[in-house]
Parts: sequence; structure tokens; C-alpha cells
Amino acid sequence: MVLLVVPPFLIHHMANDAYATWMLLLQIATYYSMVDTNMQTTVARFTARSVAREDRDDLSITLSSILAFLIILAFSILLLGLVAAAMLGVVFPSIPHALLPTAQLSAVIIVGALAVSLPCVTIVGAFLGYQRNHVVTVAIVLSKLANGVAMILAVMFGGALISLAVCFALTTLMAPLIYLRFWSRFHGAVKLRLVAVRATVVREFAGYSGAVGLVTMSSILMSGLALPIVGIYDFAAVPAFSLAFAYANMLVIPQAAILAAALPMLSGRSVDNNPVAMGDMLLRFARFSSISLALFTAGLMIITPFFLRLWIGPVLAEQVRLPALLLMLAQFVGLSTHPYRIAVLGVGQVMKTIPAILIEGVTSIILSLVLVRWWGGTGVAMAILFASLIGVAGQCLISMPRTTAIISRPLAYTAAALGRPFLAILPMIAVTTLFWNDPLSITATAGIGIVVLGAALSFVVYFNLTASERQAGHSMALAGIRRFRRRITPTERSE
Repeated sequence: MVLLVVPPFLIHHMANDAYATWMLLLQIATYYSMVDTNMQTTVARFTARSVAREDRDDLSITLSSILAFLIILAFSILLLGLVAAAMLGVVFPSIPHALLPTAQLSAVIIVGALAVSLPCVTIVGAFLGYQRNHVVTVAIVLSKLANGVAMILAVMFGGALISLAVCFALTTLMAPLIYLRFWSRFHGAVKLRLVAVRATVVREFAGYSGAVGLVTMSSILMSGLALPIVGIYDFAAVPAFSLAFAYANMLVIPQAAILAAALPMLSGRSVDNNPVAMGDMLLRFARFSSISLALFTAGLMIITPFFLRLWIGPVLAEQVRLPALLLMLAQFVGLSTHPYRIAVLGVGQVMKTIPAILIEGVTSIILSLVLVRWWGGTGVAMAILFASLIGVAGQCLISMPRTTAIISRPLAYTAAALGRPFLAILPMIAVTTLFWNDPLSITATAGIGIVVLGAALSFVVYFNLTASERQAGHSMALAGIRRFRRRITPTERSE
């Protein structure tokens, strides 16, 4: 909801230069969120391992040691943020000189809030390891809603970049406070103590986090530098490109949440040290995740022309539509690799993914630097899409064969995670292309959308799932419906 409401409000109530500068500043938060997400999954893996051993002392040592490491990391991030703020005008010379001092101060405020919140990733990862995902969801939702409301109010009352940065900082710190409150009441909580810190655990976590950090840096190379590249070479295109990126990320948010929920289960199964079983589980994971991937992509694609006009107005919609669709397809391709990357994270062989990710990232940067000079933001979107396909090939040919903890079939995985889901959304791509210059009415969009979504769902269910998986999915759906009915049906009290 915040993603839908805040960007169009800001872009219509702020000067273009101010909005473009704010979008570039928010890249700091984007980079941090990549680190934060990977740290959460890493902590979840260590927590799930200790929970599987049923050893509370081991869990206390693990979490206390992780907390000590994250405090040190937070100070390091703060120092890097101060350097980045000082270099802001050098990296982005197109930022107006009148905005530069406030932009630098805003960057310091944003980095400070993120550094303070980083140690609380220990608690977030622990909740995920305990599979208490609802706690994390509540904190994130409340923080994001407060962030959106605060930014809108700041702009309504004439707030400058510093006001937006202060609102961002205060609402960002809401989530850690919520985590601490839930943790103090959680029956599975353990004490986090300085005396429980062990250098061996810190080194183990630091080594594993370093590998995950390399993956994060590689991920930043893939698409995280797209907006800065546009900002350097085509500053005026930053607002439209940032909106296109925000729209494409609507696909990432639900799909990534679904995929991340499987990490504790995969980590628990990795204790068995059965590479063949892990390979079979990965293939099932890829097939089931393809259902939501195909549906989310097809649904988002069919509503794009109508939604963009309603969301940001007809003028901006025409500028945003093409890069948004290209970025959406790039996200579709990229998300097809995530089941494998999450499984590798669960078995502790995350280093195996780095070569393919680096190849994709370097390809993305080189092509972006070339194409941005010809087609601006649209050229960068094209570069990201092409690089995502290179990343799939790299994963299939390089990473998967080298992953010894998971004996997988790369071609079977690629067909299940990308090939058949792509065939499922192909009719939607055809409809979008056919009516590109003459968008459908709302009624026609709804009618065609229902038909094509139904066809996509049927295709991935009957051609991508086995008979036993279809039966299991049917049983899970029925169980979910029964639970929902019990929640909404009043319980009769006995007299």
C-alpha cells in the first residue's frame, strides 16, 4: 500500500530535482535492505540449526555472538555512510548545488537510523528461525505504514529533504522497538549476554556472512546500480525510472516473502546430509513457487496500462510503461533463480552462487553504461533484462553443478522454475504487445485478465506439478479454506 500511495504523491508535490535527489538518497536504504535481508536469513539458518539440536545454551551462545558481530558491523556501516555522504556531489554532479548540503545531511540521518537498527537483525533472524514469521510481518507492516504517512505529511506541510530523512529515520526505528517488545514476551526467547559471546561462533558467523555479503555485493551489481547510473547520465529521467522500478518491485515483494518462508525448512533438512533428497526438495520447491510467480507476473502485466494512468497520470504513465514492463520481465527471470539461491543458503554453500551472480552483475553494468547513452532509463532496463538471462545460464552451467550439498538437475530445475512459467505468461505478453498503442478498457482488461490468469494457473498446475504435488496442493488449499472459515465463523458457546 505504501508503495502504491507514496511515490505518486511525492512526485506530484515535489520539484523534479528534489524528488530525483530523494530517490537517489533512498538507494542507501535499498542497499541496506539487501544486507538486512541476507543477514536475517543467515541468522535464521544458525537459529534453526540450534533449535533442531534442542540446545538452549547453544542458542544463547549463537545469538549473543551474532549480536556482538552485528554491533561491530553497524559501526562500520556508519563510517562508510559518512564517507558516502561527503562524496555525494562528486558521484552525482547533476544534483543542484542548492540541494547538496541538505542532501548530504539527509544521507547521514538515513545511514544513522539504519546502523542503529542493524543489531536487531539478531532478533528478526531468531523469529524467522523459530518460524514466527508473523512477528516480523507485523513490525514491517507497521513501520512501512508509518513511514508512508509521515512522508506524506512532511511534504504536505512543505517539508524539505531533511524532513523526509527524519521521518524515514524515526519510522525505521519503529520496527526494532516492536521486535524487542515481542522478544521480551516470547516463550522461546533466550538471554542475550556478553558473557555468552564466543570468538569461534563470531568467526563462523562472520565467515558465512562474508560469503553472503559477496552475494549481496554481486546482487547490487545486477540491478542496484541501475538508478545511480541513470542519475549520473540522465538525471532528468530519474523520477520516471524510479517509478518503473517501484512498479516492477511489486512483483518481488510477495514472491520473495513466499520464497524466504521456506528457508528454515530447508536448513532443517540440510542436517540430514542427503544431497539427493535436497535436490528433490529443491525441484519441488521450484515447481510450487512457479505457481505464484506466473500468477503475480501475469496479473501485474495485464493491469499495467490502466494502473499506471490511474497511479501517476497519463503523461508519466507513457514514460514509465516500457521500462516498467522490461524491469518486470527481468524480475520474473531473476526470481526463477531464487529457489536455488535460498536452498544453497540453507545448506551453507552460498559461495557456489557467486560466479553466476558476478557474471550477471558485470554484464548488467557494462550494458547499462552503453545503453543508457542511447535510450536512457529504457536502455538500462533492457540491460538488466538481458543480464538476468545471462544469470540463469550461469546458474545452470556453473553454480548448480558445483553445489555438492544438493544433487540437482539444472535443466529440469530451469524448466520448472523459468521455462514452463514463461510459457504460462506468454499469452499475457502477447495481449500486452497487441494492445500496446490502444490500451484495453477496464471491462476488457478484467475479462481478458480472468481468462488469461485462469489459463496460466491451469498450465503451471497441470504441466509443472506432478500428480502427488497436485494432490498435496489441493489438500493444503482445502485446509487453508477450513482455517479461514473457522476464523470468520463465530464460535458457539455452550450453555
